[in-house]
Amino acid sequence: MKLLDYYLEKMNIQITRDEYGNLYIEGGWEVDDLVDICHSRVLTYADDYYFMTREAYDRLNQFEILIDRSIDQKKMEEWFGREPFYRLGGKPVTEEQAFDIIRRTDRFFGEIPEIYHHEDYVCSIYFDNCWIYSPEKFARSGGWAYRDGMIGHDGILYKNPSLKAIIKDWAKNLIAFPYLDLAIAITGSKWEWEVEKIIRKLEQQHIRGDRSRWEIKKSEDCDEAFYASVYWGIWVHDKTLEVLTSGDALAVYKKYASLYKKYKVRETKDEEAVPLDLPYLRRCIQAYGMDADKVLSQKNFRI
Repeated sequence: MKLLDYYLEKMNIQITRDEYGNLYIEGGWEVDDLVDICHSRVLTYADDYYFMTREAYDRLNQFEILIDRSIDQKKMEEWFGREPFYRLGGKPVTEEQAFDIIRRTDRFFGEIPEIYHHEDYVCSIYFDNCWIYSPEKFARSGGWAYRDGMIGHDGILYKNPSLKAIIKDWAKNLIAFPYLDLAIAITGSKWEWEVEKIIRKLEQQHIRGDRSRWEIKKSEDCDEAFYASVYWGIWVHDKTLEVLTSGDALAVYKKYASLYKKYKVRETKDEEAVPLDLPYLRRCIQAYGMDADKVLSQKNFRI
């Protein structure tokens, strides 16, 4: 199904077209998701309706969304667990593409109002990057797009995640970065129980060491438990967003993990490959046409 049509069909509002194929969409809260995905440069508001040109409609409809018909959204969310764990692996991008992803998705830039409201910035609820961070707000840095183009990450979703919001996160990323090719396997509610059993076993065998729970989750000790706990997944490829059930999600993720192993080595060893530096940060801000020194003088941050 076309991604744009997926959102248009979900809205219980009036949509009309003129003789040239331009869309006129009745205003209302039902349009919020569409506005968030399309942004103001595609969807403009005037006189109680939103306007989208035929060209913009055709451009957005080059993207597809495929959702397994067996998926029951409400039932699925009940089995997510409190904080699902995920592993993401993908085909590397170029360094310039990585720069574009980082400058447009890093959480740090979302704290700068002029950038947050800029049409280039892509705000994510669950899958943002956080290479530059405010130490008083976030305990650690990390992200799924590395400066050198590597794509991959092990992470958790926030408490009681929404499937609708997760789909929207990747719909926005797909539209902004159509070259993305990645797979995400996400656990269900049994994951934490499996991790607890592994930790107890390691402690009984006196081989846990000083590793934290988080480090153990990312380690090879938890690989089989992770595979057994995968409940669903996301697959982004060829301008398509797919929502997969457990078997397909695990198979696709394993394929990507075998092809692109390098990120996993970094994650397991907790290494930050090619860390960002101040010149890189300045370049990100300057790409928005802003004075980097002025912006940074007003922010507390680490890289």
